[in-house]
Amino acid sequence: MVRVLAAVALSLLLQDDVAKQLAVVQDVKAALAEREAAVKSLARSKPGGLALLDLAARKTLPPELRATASFAVAASTDADVRTKGEEFLPRPKSKDGKALPPIAELVEMKGDAKAGAAVFRNNSGGPNCIGCHQIGDEGRQVGPPLTTIANKLSREQFFESILTPSAAILMSFELWIVRLKDGDIKTGIKTEENDDHVTLKDNNGEYVDIPLSKIAEQKQSALSMMPDDITKTMSVQDLVNVVEYLSQQK
Repeated sequence: MVRVLAAVALSLLLQDDVAKQLAVVQDVKAALAEREAAVKSLARSKPGGLALLDLAARKTLPPELRATASFAVAASTDADVRTKGEEFLPRPKSKDGKALPPIAELVEMKGDAKAGAAVFRNNSGGPNCIGCHQIGDEGRQVGPPLTTIANKLSREQFFESILTPSAAILMSFELWIVRLKDGDIKTGIKTEENDDHVTLKDNNGEYVDIPLSKIAEQKQSALSMMPDDITKTMSVQDLVNVVEYLSQQK
């Protein structure tokens, strides 16, 4: 009887914890880092993992956390969670059409920095990272500069920043969506706003001035300008090579 009561108490505590973590995940006012941590915490247990998958199945999982949840359930110790994850939270695919391995597996793979530098600069069918990021004097500063990025990120964090970009948007690099009165839509990083106009930097690094008189609505997106399916332009080894290259930028 004591064991039964203890099991019931443990089950109730677990359910309460899952409910609290789910509330954090869906709280758009909470810090994004806190919400991402809640996703990872949920995925560590079967009830939590299934709860995440339920959100995904009902299309109520916040889109900015979808990629994080995808890799989190893929790393679950529960086979049922992993299997259902392949259906409701499929991981991004590489250019060969196969789902990417869990991040823990990617971290253990060996990369070639020289090959990674070539992938980073590939703007013809490749990811064209150099089109949005600067290393030294090369590239565009649409996204954060990466000249000394290895001083800030671990190998695991490199993979997370590439595969789950919306979960780690740096301040002043947020994506803004501006709807004009004529129905046109402009998107980019907001670089200026005054009594006369708003200036956006688009994904080509071009500055676009928009008169306030022409704006119907403007809002900050929860999603990163960097697409979370950028890996469709790379093989798994290409991705590992890019991380190896970035790991040397100190």
